[in-house]
Amino acid sequence: MHGSASISMTTKAAFVLGLLCTVSAAMGQSNSGALGIAGHVYNSHDGQPLAGVVVTVESNQNNQDDQRRVTSKDGGYAFAHLEPGGYTITAFRSGFIGEIYGMTPAGSVSTLDLRPGKSRDNIDFHLPASPPITEMPNEAMAAAYPQNLSNLGAVYGRFSPDGNLLAIVTNGIVIGNPEQVWLYDLRTKKLFAVTETPVPKVSPAILAIGWAGNTLYVEGDRTQSTRNFVVKATADGAEEISALPPEAQKNQTEPWVDYDDTVGSYRVWVEKPCHGCGFDLNARAFNASEQFTIASDMSGTGSATFVFDPPAPIVFYPVISWNGAIVAFNLETRRATRLDLPIHRFSNLLAAKKEQDGFLLAYAVDSGSCTPKLSSYGEDIWLLPNNTALRRQKHPMSICFVLMHPGE
Repeated sequence: MHGSASISMTTKAAFVLGLLCTVSAAMGQSNSGALGIAGHVYNSHDGQPLAGVVVTVESNQNNQDDQRRVTSKDGGYAFAHLEPGGYTITAFRSGFIGEIYGMTPAGSVSTLDLRPGKSRDNIDFHLPASPPITEMPNEAMAAAYPQNLSNLGAVYGRFSPDGNLLAIVTNGIVIGNPEQVWLYDLRTKKLFAVTETPVPKVSPAILAIGWAGNTLYVEGDRTQSTRNFVVKATADGAEEISALPPEAQKNQTEPWVDYDDTVGSYRVWVEKPCHGCGFDLNARAFNASEQFTIASDMSGTGSATFVFDPPAPIVFYPVISWNGAIVAFNLETRRATRLDLPIHRFSNLLAAKKEQDGFLLAYAVDSGSCTPKLSSYGEDIWLLPNNTALRRQKHPMSICFVLMHPGE
């Protein structure tokens, strides 16, 4: 009797233990896919909730399909049934600057690590509004470079005194130095080449450009020797002339670097100007010996590290990260104003012109468009990490215009 009871109790204990293990395993399996990510999206300007934002969760393990949610009236979103692992979360809505969670100002991204039993319900976004941006029609450049448009870059620009024309110096097809000048009429949206299209081995070099009134003068070298040429251009067209007139000589600038210049009553210059360096942008008033730093350790790809409109004591410089921004620095008040832009391959900040209601800024991007490209779901495809291959491709240059209102 005692033996039978002992066997029975042992069997029963084994059964119970097995049942507990089974339940525990089942719970573990169900919990593995019961994790969640939730949060809210807000307008960074006023802190108000943003509805209609597309929030995307991408698994870094590539074992799950991307999931998408659209924020509700209170800006909220939620994802459920996620497996443990790393996730990248993006938020985008037209009219705002998209954001990747964990993105640093330098452009690196830290993934969100979901651990077993630990959901995340505080993943919030604060999106800045995108300013109105216009884009220069590119058909004329595309026709001039049918095979090489993606290799073309803009290295320099200058507005005419009345702000209606923009001179654009391009490079990148043959020797990498300034090779051609284009003129764009902002009123008629007409774009035409002021100098001839470069061809291999006989490429011209652009030595200097300058405005005399609203007439543009370009000085160049056709043979990389002493055979200089001068072109005169207006909104109506361009013609080669024999010599540069005296009134144009004093306004000439070399279209390659602007490392030292006069802005109002200040001298502004760049230290450590080299490809890949971290620039320091400094200034000093002419009636003072003390210098001050506008920005330190600037990094970027552009040769025009700052632009300005001479009468105004304000300099503009680009901030290049995952997106991009333009910073306006008032030399008199030493106050900086930042304008975020929906761009992902900032090439160059080209020119600035004082307008009645702000400053008109021209800049170049190498991402094929001045505004985001949207997926079929309404996301900014440049923000999605699974489009890394897309970002590595060469895309045609675009010239963009935006109006900025710097702080006093």
